[in-house]
Amino acid sequence: MRKILVLLFLSAALMATASDLFERGREHYSAGRFEIALVTLLESLREEPENPDCYLFIGNIYTEKREFNRAIAYYRIGLDLTARPNIFHFNIGHALYYSRRYDEAIVSLRKALQGEQGIPGAWLELGRTYYQLSDKSNTIRSWQNYLRALPNNPQAATIRRAIELLSREDYLMPAERAKLERERLAEEEARRQDLRDRLAQALLEGEGKATPMIFTESDVITTVNEVDTESKDKDDFSFEEDIEK
Repeated sequence: MRKILVLLFLSAALMATASDLFERGREHYSAGRFEIALVTLLESLREEPENPDCYLFIGNIYTEKREFNRAIAYYRIGLDLTARPNIFHFNIGHALYYSRRYDEAIVSLRKALQGEQGIPGAWLELGRTYYQLSDKSNTIRSWQNYLRALPNNPQAATIRRAIELLSREDYLMPAERAKLERERLAEEEARRQDLRDRLAQALLEGEGKATPMIFTESDVITTVNEVDTESKDKDDFSFEEDIEK
């Protein structure tokens, strides 16, 4: 059914001008009909390949579909054509962030802040990016700049709470938490290995003796299973959960 609808819209699109196609594509995009919007906008590009806004909306659709490399490719073409580069830099930075290409994201987001058309929301995205890199000072600084630029934004209270948490000396950034988790897992594995070694030694010492062993294999298995269960029950770290507390 979806394929039929797309074909019908494509047939109608062939009889429309590039401007008409773009407006239809934008309307479909706004209504969340991304597949039809994509077909319509691509057809518009065939008629008018120098429309930067068309590349912007196509990039947004691919971002919605989480096809970030495609999104970035369209954004970059539009960037070469537009007189409003900030929005393209912002969207490129956003897509790079979700691609976990954090260093590249920072470059694009900083460009989004430049000039009279600078986008204040880029400070928020910069803070999120620095956070993933465990750069506490730049995370705080970016979010403070965001609050100065948009003090009445609906997210302001949440960001202030986040800054309070980050400012605590005992707050651990992602890299620090990951290091502690690796150390914890290594200690647990060392403890399990110690139990296995003690069991092997007990079995050797008990060979040929009639008296039952106090330390049995089932004791070791039970202990190891309990350690594994405790490890699996631990929740993953979530920064958003910390903020809500």
